[in-house]
Amino acid sequence: MYLARFEVDPRKREARKYLGKPQALHAAIMKAAAPQHGDQGRVLWRIDEFGDRVFVVLLSPRQPALAALEEEAGVAGSTQVGNYQLLRAKLAAGQQWRFRLTANPTRSLSTTVDMKTNEPLAQRPKRGKVVGHVTAEYQREWLVKRAEQLGVRFLQHPGESDPTKAAEVRVVERTRMAFERFDPHQGRKRTVTINRATFEGALEIVDLDKFWRALTEGIGPAKAYGCGLMTLVM
Repeated sequence: MYLARFEVDPRKREARKYLGKPQALHAAIMKAAAPQHGDQGRVLWRIDEFGDRVFVVLLSPRQPALAALEEEAGVAGSTQVGNYQLLRAKLAAGQQWRFRLTANPTRSLSTTVDMKTNEPLAQRPKRGKVVGHVTAEYQREWLVKRAEQLGVRFLQHPGESDPTKAAEVRVVERTRMAFERFDPHQGRKRTVTINRATFEGALEIVDLDKFWRALTEGIGPAKAYGCGLMTLVM
């Protein structure tokens, strides 16, 4: 696994296209870091903004070839690539890390009524339409409730009795993306809307295998649109 990043130059036409069309940026990243059969992990990426500087961060099973992407959309000489397996060797249960994650918090609208007959369902409710959480409160709660699934414990602020509210997890940025995508099932374009949230906070590793899987496979949906990548700082 390799973790890489380059700074985007918004003065370049291709850079502006990529920032406005996540599916185009995903295609360019997959071309630069295409995984092969048998590779462990998947390609994940996100956009980080710090003031007026914009970076693309990506994780891939194979070392990415980013020279062409940097030339057409990036700041010359800004690409950095590191061996992610070196991080794996350092991780251990009980360690505490600060993290940054961009994700697409969602929920399923379950239904208790048969959509064809309008009669109550005899069995448990069916999984319904998946929609995005739109408030920072629910987006934060979405992540906090996944601690066990991710193999972590979020550190707690002292003096707060509710563990969900006490978790050291902050939503630092929220964006709503809407773009058109061709739907082969419907045979036409449809609008895709993604409520993207960037989180920062502190965690403790509880289950290393679960945690490493979350880091390398991604967290939540919309991974092809810049969601799911968590990075760490000790």
